[in-house]
Amino acid sequence: MTQEELAQAVGTTGAVISLLESSDRGLSAKWLRKLAVPLETRPGLLLDYHPEDLDTEFIRSVTEAEPRLKRRIVKVVTSMMEDEADVSDAA
Repeated sequence: MTQEELAQAVGTTGAVISLLESSDRGLSAKWLRKLAVPLETRPGLLLDYHPEDLDTEFIRSVTEAEPRLKRRIVKVVTSMMEDEADVSDAA
């Protein structure tokens, strides 16, 4: 997505998006909420990750899951990661 496309999606200009991207303008909670929608992510994730580095479908699925199911998902993923680490260490 270009700066102009993102600007149009949130109702601003490409120049403002450029200022936000370069940190020449502060990224307020308001901007995080506005930008998250067209970038298909969550506001807090914009602070820590580049949107292209995240599987937003997976994140959305986990965050929208019922609390009990969410805990099960985390256990399964953690177990898979530990198994992978064990395989790598054995190699």
